Amino acid sequence: MDKHTIIITDSPTNDFMSPREKFQKVRVNIGLPEANRLLGEGEHFGQGPLPAFLSEAIKAKKQGQNLHSIFLRDWHNPNDPLQEVELLRFGNHNLIETPGAEFVSPFLFAIPHSEIINTTTLSMPLREFHNTIKNILGKDIFELNPEEKGQIQFILAGVYTDIRVINTAFKLRHDYGFPNVYVSPHLVGSKNHKAHIKALQVDFPNSLVTVVSGLKNVAEIAGLRRELLNIGQYAACKILPEEIFNKINNDQRTIIENLFLFYSQVELVSLSGGYSGSLLFIANGEKDGFKTEQVILKIDHHSQMQKEIEGYNLVKDFLGKHAPGFGLPVFYGEYTGVKMELASMTGKPETMQTILERSGVVDAFLSKFENALDILKNRLYGNIKKIRKIYPYKEFGLHNKQQQIWLIENTGYILPDQNLESDTLQLSDELEIPNSLQDFGLITKHIDRIPAQISLCHGDLNLANVIVDAKTNIWFIDWTYTGEKPVEIDIAKMENDIKFVLSKNIQESDLGKLKLLEGFFIQNISLPKMEELPDSLFFVSQDIQLAKIYSAVKVLRDLYVDVKENMDPLYKLALLKYSTHTLSFDERRGRGECKLPQLKYALLSTLLLIRYLKQSTLHKKTNKDKPDSYPNRFPIPQDKLSWSVEYLEYDSPYYVAHEVLENDFNKNPNGWADPEDFSLAKSLNPNGRTGLRGRGLLGKWGANFAVDPVVTRINPITEELEVLLTRREDNGEWALPGSMQYQNETIVDTAFRAIKQKTGLQLNLHDAHNLFSGLVDDYRNTDHAWMESTALHKHISSAETVKLKPSEGKGVSDVAWVVLSPEIVQNLFANHANFIKKALERLFTIDDPEIDKNKIQELLLTIL
Repeated sequence: MDKHTIIITDSPTNDFMSPREKFQKVRVNIGLPEANRLLGEGEHFGQGPLPAFLSEAIKAKKQGQNLHSIFLRDWHNPNDPLQEVELLRFGNHNLIETPGAEFVSPFLFAIPHSEIINTTTLSMPLREFHNTIKNILGKDIFELNPEEKGQIQFILAGVYTDIRVINTAFKLRHDYGFPNVYVSPHLVGSKNHKAHIKALQVDFPNSLVTVVSGLKNVAEIAGLRRELLNIGQYAACKILPEEIFNKINNDQRTIIENLFLFYSQVELVSLSGGYSGSLLFIANGEKDGFKTEQVILKIDHHSQMQKEIEGYNLVKDFLGKHAPGFGLPVFYGEYTGVKMELASMTGKPETMQTILERSGVVDAFLSKFENALDILKNRLYGNIKKIRKIYPYKEFGLHNKQQQIWLIENTGYILPDQNLESDTLQLSDELEIPNSLQDFGLITKHIDRIPAQISLCHGDLNLANVIVDAKTNIWFIDWTYTGEKPVEIDIAKMENDIKFVLSKNIQESDLGKLKLLEGFFIQNISLPKMEELPDSLFFVSQDIQLAKIYSAVKVLRDLYVDVKENMDPLYKLALLKYSTHTLSFDERRGRGECKLPQLKYALLSTLLLIRYLKQSTLHKKTNKDKPDSYPNRFPIPQDKLSWSVEYLEYDSPYYVAHEVLENDFNKNPNGWADPEDFSLAKSLNPNGRTGLRGRGLLGKWGANFAVDPVVTRINPITEELEVLLTRREDNGEWALPGSMQYQNETIVDTAFRAIKQKTGLQLNLHDAHNLFSGLVDDYRNTDHAWMESTALHKHISSAETVKLKPSEGKGVSDVAWVVLSPEIVQNLFANHANFIKKALERLFTIDDPEIDKNKIQELLLTIL
């Protein structure tokens, strides 16, 4: 079959498109501006893009091209009860044998050369359409094979873009299977402009219908000679400057063209920031030669932009005008793009990073910086406060062995010729510092939970994410990692960037001074005014760069002191999280923007922080976490945990819960606890001292065995990976539906009973996989009684899970299928996070088309 182009023009009638006053009153009329845009205005009426395009198409048809025109027209009978609903909704229109149903005069030339299909509904009448296609092609539409369908292309025009045009496009593309369906913004229109734009930017692309921005490109598709059309004003949006146009790829260009439909051009100015492959611009547009309002344009990979949009939805009601207004996201290829409107923007906006790097006067930066932090304090940190117990090193991602491996590896690149196990490290010719690298692993073994102030936080706050205009209006962007987190996450992140990333002029000769300054920062949360600094820091005020650093850090610390109810060591932990991470931002390795002096400054801070934290109150005692009924545990220095280390002062209290004593199986026939006979305490906790003797809440001397089943599924609706969790009544934490193992029970029997009792589900667990067996960290553990658990994994198919409806059972206040996320996993009860990790590792090896291996890998990386 030869190639054919079929143009379907929808509703080119007076009631829908005429600019004449009497038709403008008809409810379905698209309105004068839209009619003028499509048909031409005043003396140019009839010369607009739609009649001009059809005129050239009809000429080409007359010259023998396989170009065909179909007019689709509403054709209503007000006396037909089947049409009553549509006429009530849209008003009387296109009534049979009325002027409103006649074609607008600029299209009359095409009538003799077009097929006309009348419809009484909001969709294409199928029988008439099939007959028309057969007349055009000489073959029934259902007899066309895929190759023949590939030779046929449809160009859709007319109105309404968001109703019947999109409906027709979807039918052609998917119901009939034609791969080549096109629409151009210059050939379609709608009374509802927002719906029109949404259809072009979102609905058509999501329906795999090609949106062609420029009329010349549509002409090329139709095989028309472009020079016959007055197409200059109907071109795709021109992207300037040429340097940026050449730098971005075709998918990104297409997104920009679709975001700026009906713009003649857009000039892009790069903003500082835009990490992980994202593009961030100020966009200055023009329409018909006139400048439009500036907007921010961002393009990133789908997953990143989706997270940012979700984060924006979390904060927009709190930040109001200080969060950008997000337009409709546009997808193409691997990317999503969005326009962000900044309310009341005046003059040229720039990031706080640009201001800091450019400003020679500290005060010029500080006033804007203080204003920005006040907004965050009043609307987020000081407004949204919760107290939650957290595992601090887990919360900041410092608890796994891989972090120490990376720390040593990155230090090796910074100090390549030094022995990293020596007592000291030489950071410069003048500066030698004690080596605390090996203590990193020691302090991050800390397993206690501590109360933390949780706020709605940005999650990746830096100066490139704060935009200021000429009138000091302020906006915060890039909400990808937003969520409820310790407030230290944001404030320490910004301090880290100010000190190490943005201080580009630091020299190795400055490290001696920086050691004094950094030591002062670490020892003092609350900072004095610069003129009140001790004499040993006199040099700070005399160096513009150090003055900037000190002044900016002081503003951050003032904010922290203002919003925190107590001064705990979490801030230093957050600083350690970011300083260790900065060590990898090595410009020499193509992994960041830090030069060697900056990296050495970050390493200096890391070494000082490790020493400080080792000696802090957080590490003077361990295993403080306990049930409320327990007495306070005896303090244990980190290096005295092991039983093999002598600790003569150790005098831990003795405690056994009343309920344990009541369930002595020698006294109570239904009891589950050993007798209260200390001679049975023949073993000590293999993990070392706990600060408490006796059995606490545990029934057995020595090991107390439990089974913790990990039950996962793929949600049949959302396709997200979920795990079956229960919320414990005793401490409110999410946990796996586990149980103590009863005497004479098998592991599978215990798992079956626990799931049934706590969730109401009865699962066949005989094929469950054994993930782990051994001693676990548990806040009930004592010197003489501890928990050992076996973790089983059962993955349920989406087909099987439809009939499984969990309900709250014994000892739980809630039960649910919970989407796996880093926040959920790292705050699970006891060692359950480790069991989840092992289940994920197993899922990664399972050959199951339902399982998204990329998502599992991404999750594993975030919960290491």
